[in-house]
Amino acid sequence: TVSFGGPGVALAYMAAQIEPSTPIVFLDTGFLFPETYALRDELVKRYALNLVEYKPLTDPGPLYETDTDGCCAIRKVEPMQRALGDFDAWVSGVRRDQGPTRANTEVVEHHLVNGRPLAKVYPLAYWSRGQIWGYLLDKGIPYNPLLDQGYASLGCWPCTRATRAGEDERAGRWSGSGKT
Repeated sequence: TVSFGGPGVALAYMAAQIEPSTPIVFLDTGFLFPETYALRDELVKRYALNLVEYKPLTDPGPLYETDTDGCCAIRKVEPMQRALGDFDAWVSGVRRDQGPTRANTEVVEHHLVNGRPLAKVYPLAYWSRGQIWGYLLDKGIPYNPLLDQGYASLGCWPCTRATRAGEDERAGRWSGSGKT
């Protein structure tokens, strides 16, 4: 899965180099930053990514204003459940250093999703933010320009802000809501 932040871009590039037919799942919530869509288009063209997009089945409008969990359920969770329906494994760019809720992430985890076993694979779990940046820059891989503007983690524009000095990488997501 790719959100077109730094780790996801690195994984998409790696997958394209190893096996170009690898399906790259992209959840289009309908509320992504214009820069995210532009980067998606550039990377698909440049690396011939086999991008498979999933969108919400309904548009609840600005539900994020009153119910962030409900909004994410419609725009992210349900489309991801559909996307995972045909797969036995899910590869993602989650890293341990992204914040306290991810500090114990292992490279391979086994979960039940939709009542069936699913391997969650996090090849970059032990990489640091600096290692991700080094990889992107060393390979000349394009990245989201919002990362240069203080956005350490990218999501939907209504629920994402730039992080402040000293905050963990995901502090700009659902800021002030208690949601992680």
